[in-house]
Amino acid sequence: MEIDGLVIKYEKELELVEPRFHGQFVQFAETGEASRGFMDYLDESRGAQRAFEMISNREIREFNEKVKGYEQCERLKLVEPRFHGQFVQFAETGEASKEFMDYLGKNREVQRAVEMEFKVKFRFKD
Repeated sequence: MEIDGLVIKYEKELELVEPRFHGQFVQFAETGEASRGFMDYLDESRGAQRAFEMISNREIREFNEKVKGYEQCERLKLVEPRFHGQFVQFAETGEASKEFMDYLGKNREVQRAVEMEFKVKFRFKD
């Protein structure tokens, strides 16, 4: 994994992490993978914990902003409100929970919403 380009993305967070763990912190933030040594450090370091909380909070805010962007979308109106977040996740990443996939498999309107979303997404991509 290319770490150097990601250091800028996590610049504020890395100020709270010991320099010797910067690479492992970025890897953990990007992939969820970490060495036992890094996990021990994370368990003990309040600064590293705070840094990871900052990343998590930012990702939650960004995801909520995406959901808000979809709220005006006609396609989202075809999806039950309890599945709005999962619809957005599926549209953005292609990943979905088993529960959402079961819902999708049983609901032709939601299948149509997903198809429309992917058509829009890939039509306007550079």
